[in-house]
Amino acid sequence: MTDFAAFALAVLALLGAPGPTNTLLAAAGASVGMRGALHLLAGELAGYLLALGCLMFVVAPLLVGYPAAIEVAKAAAAAYLLFLAVRLWRTGAAPKAAEAARPPVRLGDVFVVTLLNPKAFILAFAVFPPVRELGVLPALAMFMLIVGVTGTAWIALGATVGTSARAHVTERRVARASAIVLAAFAAVFATSATASLLA
Repeated sequence: MTDFAAFALAVLALLGAPGPTNTLLAAAGASVGMRGALHLLAGELAGYLLALGCLMFVVAPLLVGYPAAIEVAKAAAAAYLLFLAVRLWRTGAAPKAAEAARPPVRLGDVFVVTLLNPKAFILAFAVFPPVRELGVLPALAMFMLIVGVTGTAWIALGATVGTSARAHVTERRVARASAIVLAAFAAVFATSATASLLA
């Protein structure tokens, strides 16, 4: 995809769609508010940049000889998402003092989930221009801007829901709802990886 406007629209649509990273950002916004969650954008950006770098410069050449690598990465993503879902569920069951001492979504969580996010595969292999083209640098700058915009939008959505329905949207319910969503994503990734590896 070489047309810059088409590239920007594709990235916006992909990053704006619901997914594991956006689920965490929305949960953080609902739990700690807009200002308390904005620092998580650094974890998202770092995760995507590291994933794209590895995929475009390391994994792409290896895929010629090892096509199962993508499925192994999906399985790893599923395992981590399931671990994170269990932890969020337990956070939702924790007493208030424990919740205050340990926020349910951490910078490291966002970083690892984004690093393993299958959206990075689509970006690296179907959306970004080849690394040998000069257009990859402006594309990267546009990508970083869109990460900030979409991530902020998901945090704002979570914060809005959390403040407008405070009586119904408690920290416990947000944590448990997020855990269910992450577990669902884990099931999808695991099913896809298993089906491909056993085919």
